[in-house]
Amino acid sequence: MLLSGLPSAEEKLQIQSRISDLKRFIDDLDKSLASIPPIKDTTLVSEAIEKLAGLFMKAESNPTMGPLLGITPAGQRKLRRSEPLTEVQVSAARNQIQELNSLTIDEIRSRLNGENYSLADMRAIARALGMRPPQKLSREQFAHQIATKIANSRGCERLGEGS
Repeated sequence: MLLSGLPSAEEKLQIQSRISDLKRFIDDLDKSLASIPPIKDTTLVSEAIEKLAGLFMKAESNPTMGPLLGITPAGQRKLRRSEPLTEVQVSAARNQIQELNSLTIDEIRSRLNGENYSLADMRAIARALGMRPPQKLSREQFAHQIATKIANSRGCERLGEGS
């Protein structure tokens, strides 16, 4: 009768596994607690950050130090605005879109990546499609975006005709 209350070998292994998991959890908890810095250290870091921020503010307003550190005064920063398209560019872009619209997406990509289309032409096409020309994309990525936009527009038009 006393022996019937003892766990089986399988239950014993399961209990040991749970205890091991609990030990690992407590060890991880202990390591996490040990890695938390004391309040004194965080106060010193906060003070150092405040001092650096003050120095950068001084450097920003100093015409000699600011440029040396690569800092431009807030008032001198200019927003990059793209130039508005001329009527000639708009009509040329629309004509190019009509030509590209009859091609497959792969053909559009290869045409845009070819020598016949300059980056300025691609930017005009993108604007005519209602896209904002990206600043940091490769020519291939930009061509892919335009091709995808044309293909999506074509698909939307076809869906509208079917209804």
